[in-house]
Parts: sequence; structure tokens; C-alpha cells
Amino acid sequence: RKDDKIYVQDQKLSVGSIIKSKVVDFRSYFQSLNVSGKSIVSLGLNSLLDLSFSHPLSRITLFTRQ
Repeated sequence: RKDDKIYVQDQKLSVGSIIKSKVVDFRSYFQSLNVSGKSIVSLGLNSLLDLSFSHPLSRITLFTRQ
């Protein structure tokens, strides 16, 4: 659960928590999601890694043994 302290009226969970929980729900059938579903997953991942940051080595160090 992500507590970003940003809430939409009449919602008990924060915006970040709503996005993260939906991403977890979608993970097992990502390949069959429509564009809208894949966009939600992208939003969730973008809060973990800045996918718009285009430096060639920006994320690779997270996934290598170097």
C-alpha cells in the first residue's frame, strides 16, 4: 500500500494505493489487457521507476550484478 496522502473525494484509499492495487490485480494477465489496462500498469510502474527518464543507464544498474 502506498500512502501518498492524495485522496479523491469519497475514496478511503489514496490515489497511489488505488493505482498500486489495480496494478497488482492486473499483473497475472497483463498480456491480455486492453490499452486502458496497460496504461494503468504503466502508471503504477512509473511511480516505481521514472520510465520517462531516458538516460541509457538509468535503470539498468537495478537489474544487473554490477
